[in-house]
Amino acid sequence: DFWGCPEFGDLGLHFIWEMMKTLPCLRSINLVFSKCPKMTDAGLDDMNETLKSLTSLRKIKLEFYFCVKITDTGMIYLCEFLKRFVDLQSLYIYFGNCSEITDIGVGTIVDYMSNQTSLLKIGLDFDDCEKVTDKSLKKMIQYFETQFFLKKITLGSDGMPGVTQAGADEFCHHLETLKRKRSDLKIAWR
Repeated sequence: DFWGCPEFGDLGLHFIWEMMKTLPCLRSINLVFSKCPKMTDAGLDDMNETLKSLTSLRKIKLEFYFCVKITDTGMIYLCEFLKRFVDLQSLYIYFGNCSEITDIGVGTIVDYMSNQTSLLKIGLDFDDCEKVTDKSLKKMIQYFETQFFLKKITLGSDGMPGVTQAGADEFCHHLETLKRKRSDLKIAWR
């Protein structure tokens, strides 16, 4: 975990990626980068380029909390990285408070997942990404409906400010509730 490391940025990421590439049989990664404001899309591009030798990952958990310089371009780099894992079974991606991620970035991730047949567990969290709107909610709901038995969706501690109750009502009418903590918006099957 790299929690509250204000000086940790892309160069630090590069050293982590260099170390990881020496472990080609690695099956699982769990990395947390919180409040690392110097991290940028370039760090995710470097991950994609540096870790080409990793092909056997089955479980990926990446958390980027308050990494405010990560944008939709970073989502593209992340998906390029993920595409090489044809047997990936578990994916958890957290981009809480990454204020430059928009519906385009979320759509990139959902499009990647739509082409991935081995995923059994998925966690997506764009908590407090204020540029993520109803459009992303609709795309996520449509994907999860076709791939999984959707039971509920929780939109983080403060939810996704760009997702409205009207959007939730329109796209989630077949679900019981959509839960937005602290504002009573909740999704679950009827």
